[in-house]
Amino acid sequence: MSTLGNRIARIDNYVYHLEHSRTHNSWFSNPNFNNNYELWNVIKTFDKKQLVEYYKEQEYLKTREKQLA
Repeated sequence: MSTLGNRIARIDNYVYHLEHSRTHNSWFSNPNFNNNYELWNVIKTFDKKQLVEYYKEQEYLKTREKQLA
């Protein structure tokens, strides 16, 4: 699997995971779980151009870019 030119694969080495708390909204009980799952099923079919364009239009990224400018 590759979208942005990087392979996604298993490695025979260390991988680090940053711990974070889980709440009642962390799994199937999240009211947005189904929407998120459906969105993932769409996004994972995007090619590089579609993925870049999709994220260019995300409001939270536009807001963050303004904050960093």
